[in-house]
Amino acid sequence: LDTGCDLAAAGLQTTSTGQPKYVDFLDCTGGGDIDMSVSRKKDGTTLEGASGATLTLGAWADSVDEFRVGAAPLWTLLPGSTRERVLAERKELFEATHRAAATRMQRD
Repeated sequence: LDTGCDLAAAGLQTTSTGQPKYVDFLDCTGGGDIDMSVSRKKDGTTLEGASGATLTLGAWADSVDEFRVGAAPLWTLLPGSTRERVLAERKELFEATHRAAATRMQRD
């Protein structure tokens, strides 16, 4: 857990085996950035997350019956410089894909 992580840094996306490095993002600041007022009970080893996704719990959760869940768009939690860089990268990717599609359409 590191509050200074750049969640979009290329080297932090996947492990050497291709698995995602970030599985979940948690607001542990206590600053109230994420509404955690919703409480959910686990169903065996799973829990419904705030987005409706089914979360699989590990052995660490065996003694816990109830969890607080919350969600927020990632953009609202990123520092300004990181948000700007990620948006610029996504815009560049979109534009390249769009140009390629437009070129194909014009050829056909």
